[in-house]
Amino acid sequence: MAWGPFRFTVPSYSVETMRRSLQPRSAPQDVIGAAPIIHRLGPGNEEIVLESTFHPRHLNGRGLTQLAGVRQQECLPCHLSLVALTLA
Repeated sequence: MAWGPFRFTVPSYSVETMRRSLQPRSAPQDVIGAAPIIHRLGPGNEEIVLESTFHPRHLNGRGLTQLAGVRQQECLPCHLSLVALTLA
């Protein structure tokens, strides 16, 4: 699993809670003599919140250095992509 520049092995990474929210994009279109029609414009913002406990010895040998990087990143306003690979 990868979260931006940080790498985690799936067997040692556990998620205690996970929340996902989607915000669809829509816009009203005025119609004379009738209620506005809502047009769906496709998917909008998606937010996934994961809560987990990190154990430094399981962070691919980078341990406390990687944990310090994760702590710094969570204070920044930019968002990182979470990628999980599964082999079939």
